[in-house]
Parts: sequence; structure tokens; C-alpha cells
Amino acid sequence: NQQQSLQSLLSEGYSQQLSDSVRQRDLDAAIILGEPKDVAPPLMASRVGEDEICLLVKEDDPFGKQAYLPLTSVEGETLILSSSISRVYKRVQDYLARAQVTPGRIVVVSGPAAVRLAVQEGMGIGVTLRSFVACEVHAGWLRCIALEDPGFTVGITQIHHDLATFEPAKRQALQRVLADLH
Repeated sequence: NQQQSLQSLLSEGYSQQLSDSVRQRDLDAAIILGEPKDVAPPLMASRVGEDEICLLVKEDDPFGKQAYLPLTSVEGETLILSSSISRVYKRVQDYLARAQVTPGRIVVVSGPAAVRLAVQEGMGIGVTLRSFVACEVHAGWLRCIALEDPGFTVGITQIHHDLATFEPAKRQALQRVLADLH
């Protein structure tokens, strides 16, 4: 009776990279922002939640007194955004172009942690997901301001291969993990 071992790996990445890794079977499953493209058997995807894109400011910033602001309020301001391959970056850039809003400057940083740090250092107004800054907001270091404009909610999706394609032990482990997400 040989005992099997399972190994868990937590990998952070951008949604398209994670989706591609699942497709190529480098990862068994992933949680991504938005809806994955071209999901066909044996891949499966289901929405497990949503998150909100918000403005992020230092706790003493004048914008921090507001609960809600339109994205047009960033006209002339310095915006801090994650990498151009992020869904947040694309959503914000699309909106700014449609609304003809011109920030004073856009600073593109490597990811959510860099957005938090840049805002804490006073470099500008961050645009990020509320869940990415929940700890800092709860601690009172940063303020998250909801956007009044529609279209700033992002779906959270799990993507994986059909569970029947996995060996029994791995299938059971994945079923437990995926069930916890619902």
C-alpha cells in the first residue's frame, strides 16, 4: 500500500498568465479576475465572487474624506496603476479614454503591492482592487474610495480542467479547495 502525497503551491500572477498555466497543465486550478477567454472542455470555469476597483489614497489625502467619487475626479491628478497587462489597468484606461479624462500623469508599477507602496509614499492616487488593500485600509493607513461610475466591479472566476481528468487523490483535494470558494 503506497501512500500518495499531494503538494500545494500558491502562485500569484496576472489573470491571463494563470489561465494559460491551467490550459497548459502547469497549474491544476486558478482563481482569476474577469472571465477567461476560450473556455471549452476539458476546461471549466465558474464565477465565485466579485471585487471592486477603487481609488486608493493616503489617510490624510483630501479625497480620503469622500466615500464615493467619480473617476472624472482624477483629472489632472497623478494615478498609480498596476502593470499594463492587468485587468484593472485595461479597465481604467478604457474608461479614461471614453470619458475623455486626462490624469496629470500615469505611473505604471509592477503590481498591487507596488501600488500600495507608491500611494503610502505620496506618489499619487492608486487604482486597485478593494481586496488587495483591505488590511491597510482596516489599519487606517490608507483609504479606499468607491467609484460612482458603473463598470468597476470585476468578477472572480475559478478555472480548472474537468475534475474527472485527475487521479482520485488530486481530484478529492481539488474538490475540497474549489468547494470552499463557493
